[in-house]
Amino acid sequence: MTTTHEIIERIAKASRRLRMGQRLPDGPLPWDVVQRVQADFRRVLDQPGISLTDVAEAMGEGFSRGTLSRFKNMIRPDDSTVDLDRVVRGINQFLETLARRRQVALPDTFVETEVARRILLVIAKTIELSAIGLIYGDAGRGKTLTLKAAAAIHTGAILIRVTQSTRTPSSLAKHLAQLLQLRGAETLLKAESKLIEKLSRTGRPLLIDEAHQLKPEALELLRDLHDECGVPVILVGTVKINEAVADSDLFCGQFSSRVAIRYDITECLRSGDGGRDPQPLHTIEEIKRLYASDKIRFTADGLTMITKLANLPGFGGLRLCSKIVQVAATITGDDPVDARLVMQIIRSLHGRTHTISQIERAIDRSDVLVA
Repeated sequence: MTTTHEIIERIAKASRRLRMGQRLPDGPLPWDVVQRVQADFRRVLDQPGISLTDVAEAMGEGFSRGTLSRFKNMIRPDDSTVDLDRVVRGINQFLETLARRRQVALPDTFVETEVARRILLVIAKTIELSAIGLIYGDAGRGKTLTLKAAAAIHTGAILIRVTQSTRTPSSLAKHLAQLLQLRGAETLLKAESKLIEKLSRTGRPLLIDEAHQLKPEALELLRDLHDECGVPVILVGTVKINEAVADSDLFCGQFSSRVAIRYDITECLRSGDGGRDPQPLHTIEEIKRLYASDKIRFTADGLTMITKLANLPGFGGLRLCSKIVQVAATITGDDPVDARLVMQIIRSLHGRTHTISQIERAIDRSDVLVA
């Protein structure tokens, strides 16, 4: 199965000689600007092997093949039956993404899983809306690596990983000022003033990893930077970050109302409304693709077991599976990895008592079907 990442990479490679994407003015777009974006879009579609279906799949919801076709072929402004301004800005952002992809190298270990694809989509949409976005879930889903990929894709993005030393508003502001090489930012007041002056009207996205570690006052600082500078802010962490900004008593609704997009990574693992069955976050086919390069073969029950482990919330996700595969590669030789060996490796890594009482019990309780 071709991933969205692979489609975009192929389109970007095919159109590498084109200059794409332009700075669009605020407010309603003049017709001549619409025509310039349309001309760029047509040139992309003129490249060998690139179809409207590819582009529609890469752009996602709201940009169907029919919508893109009508935009490509429109002659007058009143030919459009949809929100033309939204379509033009979305296509222009897609063209800018193609241009960036031609010029940047993603992290070597980055693999675009479905979770990574959705994270990148949320980040792109948040940037498009110049809003605040939330991405949260348990450990081991590739959030940090995907943020690094996003920082490479989106020109000007500022990536910050919150640590114990950058949890407070003062330390966070000074750290951000240091990244931007700003002088005279010795105090919170001076640092915030310098940051507002530097970031205003730049549209540079702030990508905040481990955001759940931030003190409430540091979150207020990020909200102020968003309000004053108009920069998008993407907060990534555990579920605690969603709980923090949703606290209406703490922020009186001022923060939550600015959040345009939320992505709860493990939501599909839980039973949904109307009795909907939980769905796997990682499918068997995705797990096979992830570890194909490790030259590890699985038996049918081994592949099912490793997929079940990947879909257990709170136990390390893909990170745990990667450790199991790493150990298995040293002991199996050419033999395939079965479910029994998977559990033996887990017991050797985490101890028999913890494995039986926690991990094996969680597998038995799980009602996510991975077949």
